[in-house]
Amino acid sequence: MRSHQVRSVVELGFGYGRDIAFFRRNGIETTGVELSAVGYNAAIRHFRGDRGTTLIESDALSYLKSSRSGVWDAVYSNLFLNMHFTTEEHLDIFAEIARVLRAGGLHLFSVRSNKDPWYGKGKHVAPDTFDHSPFGSTLVYFSSDSIKSLTPRSLTTVEQIETEEGANEFPIRVFYVLQVKKDVSTE
Repeated sequence: MRSHQVRSVVELGFGYGRDIAFFRRNGIETTGVELSAVGYNAAIRHFRGDRGTTLIESDALSYLKSSRSGVWDAVYSNLFLNMHFTTEEHLDIFAEIARVLRAGGLHLFSVRSNKDPWYGKGKHVAPDTFDHSPFGSTLVYFSSDSIKSLTPRSLTTVEQIETEEGANEFPIRVFYVLQVKKDVSTE
């Protein structure tokens, strides 16, 4: 983010605001979007009075669609895109992310891989989507190909790393992805 001179970021699905706190400690103006009233209210209490933080209680797609084009230096999400979205909703979210980023802006996200130990467990509800009730929620899992198929032409994947993380009793396999919005005026 420093090398790309990120001064503003929108985080989709911020939960309780852990990553927002990191961005703020590093001087990045941050807008967080969260649908959960529990997470939103906890973050409101934590960030009260911080002029560099704006918190929005909304679903991500509605918020993105209401935002101006080319306004953000970065859009960030941590495991948010694993939520139970249809392929069409994922395509809409990725397209809106590309639209709201400035030229050279960053899309940074992590998603659980289809090589994750939980993949294939639970009730199969859609392609690469499994309902883990009562032990968890419905999650969509990603492959390199699915990430590529969701990525609009205006975004270039610069780095994509797949790694295992988590505690011994709960390991997960995750893709970390960095995409950059092309300067379409030079194409």
